[in-house]
Amino acid sequence: MAASYNAHAFTDVDDKYAKKSPTHAHAFINDVDDKYAKKPAMQSLKVVAPPCHNAPTLGDDDKYGKYESTHKHIPEPLQKYHNALNVFSIRSVAMDGGLAVLLLGFVFFMLAAGAAYLAVGGEFTACKMSKFVSVNLEVLGLLMLRHKIQLRGNVSGISGMTMVMYAFVYGIRIFLSMPSSWDFVWKDVDFDAWFAAVSLILVFIILKSIFVTHRSTYQDDLDVLKVQYLVPGCCFLALLVRPSFHQWTFEYGMSWSVCFYIDIFALVPQVVMMARGGGKVEAPIAHFVAATFLSRLGDIIDSLAYENDLRITDCTSYWTVVIGQALHLILVADFMYLYLKARASGAKLLEDLKIVADNIC
Repeated sequence: MAASYNAHAFTDVDDKYAKKSPTHAHAFINDVDDKYAKKPAMQSLKVVAPPCHNAPTLGDDDKYGKYESTHKHIPEPLQKYHNALNVFSIRSVAMDGGLAVLLLGFVFFMLAAGAAYLAVGGEFTACKMSKFVSVNLEVLGLLMLRHKIQLRGNVSGISGMTMVMYAFVYGIRIFLSMPSSWDFVWKDVDFDAWFAAVSLILVFIILKSIFVTHRSTYQDDLDVLKVQYLVPGCCFLALLVRPSFHQWTFEYGMSWSVCFYIDIFALVPQVVMMARGGGKVEAPIAHFVAATFLSRLGDIIDSLAYENDLRITDCTSYWTVVIGQALHLILVADFMYLYLKARASGAKLLEDLKIVADNIC
C-alpha cells in the first residue's frame, strides 16, 4: 500500500504540472532561473576597505587635525591653538616653493643690510633697531605683491593709486634723507636713504606691471580714490597743518609734511578697493597691507618711546606727528582686525581671505 500510495502521489504531482500548457511550464522554469540569476555570483570573502574620496591631508583645517599622525601627541584641548600657530609653520610656506624662496631671500637681505651697516661703523641702538625692522617690513610687503603678480600673472585686486602714492613717498624720503654735502660718513646716513631706494625700485616694477604688462587685468573701476585728487589734497593739508621742529627750514618742513600726509593716506585706496571687490582679498595683498600696518605701528612706537627730547622742545609738532601716525593706523584698523581674526581662526598663510565689505571703511 505504501508503494502504491507514493507512486500515486508522484503521479498527482506530474499530473498537476501536465495540466499546464507547455508555455506555462516554460515560464515556470524561466521564473526559477531568473530568481537565481538576479543573485550575483559568489564573490571573494576578502574584506576590502571602501574607497575614501575625501581623505584628510596634512594641509586640511583643524576639523581634520585628529586624523593627522603628526598631531596625535597633542592633547585635544590644545588642538585649536596648535593649528592657529601652525599657519606660520614652514610646512604652510612649503606649499608654494616660490614664496619659500622669497622669504628666505628676504631674511638674507636683512642680514646682509645689517652686516653692511655694522661694517661702516654703525651701531644698533634700540631706536635704530626699531627703525630697521620698520623699513624692512615695507620691503617685505612690496616683495609679497611682486610675488603675487609673478605667480598669478595678473594685477587684479592691487590698487594702482596706492602704488603711485608710495612712489611719491619713497621718492621724497630719499630726497630728504640724502646728505647735504658729499663729505659725509656712511654710518650717519638715515635708514630711509638705505631702504627707500629698494622700496622705490619695487614700486616702479609693480607700477609697470599694473599699467603696462598686465594692464588688461587692472580693476580700474574698483580703484576709485584717484591720486590726482589725493596728492594735491595732501599738499594743501600740509600748508594748513604741519609739524615745524626748531631745526627744520620751511622748505624741509613742507616737504616732510607732504610726504607724511601722502604716507598716511596711501593705503586708503587699497583698502577701499578691497571693500568694493566683494570682500575677498588675495593672500599676498592682505600680507602687504598687514606688513605696512606693522611698519607704521613701529613708527608710532618709536615716536612714543625714543623721541622724549622732542616731546619737550617741540611739544606741538611732536603731538601733531603722533596724532598723524595714529590716524594712519585707525584708517586700516578694521582690516587688521579681520586679518588677525582670520589668522587666529586657522586660515592658511597662502589662503585668500574673505573680508566682509561692510566692516571695512
